[in-house]
Amino acid sequence: MNRFVLVVLLFVTSFASGQNTNSYNTVDSKMDAIPKENTSSTASIVQYITDNFQSEEDKIRAAFYWCAANISYDVESMYNQQPNQLTDDRIRKTLSTHKGVCADYVAVFNDIANKLGIKTHEVAGYTKQKGKVVLLSHVWSVSKIGGKWYLIDPTWGAGYVNEMQFIRHLQNNYFKSNPSEFILNHIPYDYSWQLLEHPISNQDFYDNKSQPNDLTVSVDYDSLINNLDQLSNEEAMKASAQRVEKGGLKNKLIVDYLNILNTNMDAAVKNANVKRLMGISNDFSVATQQYNAYIAFRNHKFEPEVSDDELKSMIETPRNTVKRCLKEIDGITNLSRENIKNNKAFIDNMYEFEKLTDIQFQFVEDYLKKNKVGRKLSFVIPKKH
Repeated sequence: MNRFVLVVLLFVTSFASGQNTNSYNTVDSKMDAIPKENTSSTASIVQYITDNFQSEEDKIRAAFYWCAANISYDVESMYNQQPNQLTDDRIRKTLSTHKGVCADYVAVFNDIANKLGIKTHEVAGYTKQKGKVVLLSHVWSVSKIGGKWYLIDPTWGAGYVNEMQFIRHLQNNYFKSNPSEFILNHIPYDYSWQLLEHPISNQDFYDNKSQPNDLTVSVDYDSLINNLDQLSNEEAMKASAQRVEKGGLKNKLIVDYLNILNTNMDAAVKNANVKRLMGISNDFSVATQQYNAYIAFRNHKFEPEVSDDELKSMIETPRNTVKRCLKEIDGITNLSRENIKNNKAFIDNMYEFEKLTDIQFQFVEDYLKKNKVGRKLSFVIPKKH
């Protein structure tokens, strides 16, 4: 999916998180001691973390701290970002320059976390600063630690911008943040990422509400996120788009995000259908080869002799394949005009092929019902009078 990220203004004010910052001193100190040669790639950072820490808690803290302590917010790029930059390119650039915007912080953090075996997702949304909504898109992370999902924002955790200057100031309240506090200034486009049993709407966010009026409506966000791996890319985007729309199209950011989501979903469906067409084409090609082998065998009057089951299978297999291919292709939609045009000729060929296999299948069916003499006579062409 194309990344939808514009800018983030780093938050100056903290909120209570309940985290004991002293408990992280040992992890943070070890990450301060990481050799420079171990920071050229996320793989080398992961290796250092793996060599020094055992628990998921310590490992994810190490990933957060390294990003917050070593990546400076790129103020100059705040209004000149590249939202469609490839993740690998984004990571390489950030590790090389030690500078980046929110998408860069998240790209590096998520890659480290996932390579550590800690399931982590990127979350897109927008924020509020000093009680006012900022119409600028932002991204943060959600990580599964000890079987539970947690909110983490490595960008806001790194510091803040003051008069267009980045001030590094570690803010631990953006590490494993309390969802009920995080929602005070972060709202995702897809409400499932709020990690709240009773998610708020975009209007609630504007109205400075931390919970909806109707508490009878609840969301099992844990199941929604855990089941993502069971969905295809297009299925996941379709479900997300429905939730985005349900949350209320309050501002242009949300509308733009929904449009991008729908565009990417349509592209994903088309790409998936093209792959399906290629698979059908390959299957049809195999079926054609099998049919030709059968015809060659028939031209030799089914000699050398094979069992009846083998003979029947020789024509039944390509016949069943083409029928399956026709059924599958009938369910393919959202193709480009060029594909539709090429597809029509392809389908016409398959229908003609199906007729041929039907004729030969019937021939074999009749052939197998006859005795030896009758079978030999099956190949005799009647003379015309």
